[in-house]
Amino acid sequence: MESEVSVTPIEKDYHSKIIHHPYSEAVRDEFVAMFPEQKQVMDLIINTIDRQAVDNFQIFSSQAFPDVRFGYTTFDITPELIHKIVNTSNNNNMDLSPQNQTEKSLSRHNRPKHDLTFIFPAFTQPDEALSGIDIAINDFIRALPRVANPLRNGEEVPNVKLILLSTPSGFGGHLTKEWLNVLDQKGFDAYGQLFSEFVQKIAAEQASSLDEIAVTLHGVSRGTILADRTISRLPQDLKKHTQILLDNPAGVHNPKGVSGKIKSAQLLAGLVGEFVVTSIKTNVAKRVMKESSAFKNTLRSKMQLPSDSREQKIMKIAAVASEGLHLLHGTPLDVDNNRLHIRESMKDPLTTGFTRLKTVFDKVRERKAIKEEGKRLIAIDEGRSTHYPTKHGFHFWIYRHYEKWNEIIKTIQQKNNPTTSPQKV
Repeated sequence: MESEVSVTPIEKDYHSKIIHHPYSEAVRDEFVAMFPEQKQVMDLIINTIDRQAVDNFQIFSSQAFPDVRFGYTTFDITPELIHKIVNTSNNNNMDLSPQNQTEKSLSRHNRPKHDLTFIFPAFTQPDEALSGIDIAINDFIRALPRVANPLRNGEEVPNVKLILLSTPSGFGGHLTKEWLNVLDQKGFDAYGQLFSEFVQKIAAEQASSLDEIAVTLHGVSRGTILADRTISRLPQDLKKHTQILLDNPAGVHNPKGVSGKIKSAQLLAGLVGEFVVTSIKTNVAKRVMKESSAFKNTLRSKMQLPSDSREQKIMKIAAVASEGLHLLHGTPLDVDNNRLHIRESMKDPLTTGFTRLKTVFDKVRERKAIKEEGKRLIAIDEGRSTHYPTKHGFHFWIYRHYEKWNEIIKTIQQKNNPTTSPQKV
């Protein structure tokens, strides 16, 4: 029987100015530097995302693990937002009034009434606030056509919602000694049980029938393991309506033998190496690290959240340390039982290796199937899952796809041309 779960809303001052995440401001500035004509619409999008990130922040309390809580926030793509984006172009006026929308069925296009994406972010330090906002911004912009397309065609518009998860060791989270014991003993399987409880709760709130819903679990780095363990725990009826997208999995190697030890060492060296390089050379990373502490303090004050007790701070550090050890040890993905779509950068210093590169290049030579768009090379099957090696990006900060964002925005702004097909990239 499904357990009862609770969500705690946070009291906030809705009339105060928007609190911008330092990452949001950094990517907005970089995007506008490349496409200055889109400054107004990018300001609109980033303002919408940052306001929702704070206004929609809630805390989930687990019943499976009493007194264990984690924060999360949601992002909604609305017809009103599409209307504003369209009207930033001269001579564009999309009339969103009901009399101009026909009663066309969603099922005619196999489009769900409720489109939910759960975002599982990478490994972070204790009490990190809104970790994964980089993924949320990219997914948000990529999902705009899922509302813009049916809106322009006079069809019923689906409810498109993104949910950014944290963990009990993150901002707004709460742990217990019992949870730490489970985490030490079961590793990331503990998160599978915790997050499957949450996904079922949100899905039940959004739709009266599972036939009306489509769920995507989007995991990144360490989050790929969390997403994989979550779908393994979902009931079969919900799993049928769920797909899983994983980017640059980390810590998914087989822990056995010498190769497992080598991969553990590579993971640690790659993590440290890329962190140092991005800290020095990447303006976005430098800005986030410089301003993240002040942002978290401002956020805590606005949300009226009390600071963690000394005991909670110690337990959060212990939880992150336990996660780190499990990450280095290795937790293979269940590629045989779960249908996983796995995108991996061939330049990722945490995971790439001779065997993988040889497999990719052998496939390329066999099929001559390199595709220029998106720099995607080829699909490699493993069990029920598929790997998609890519040339672009390293491990972190891989979601600044400014040219693609501009393409999506420009297409939506064109009144007489349908928007591009929705893509979850």
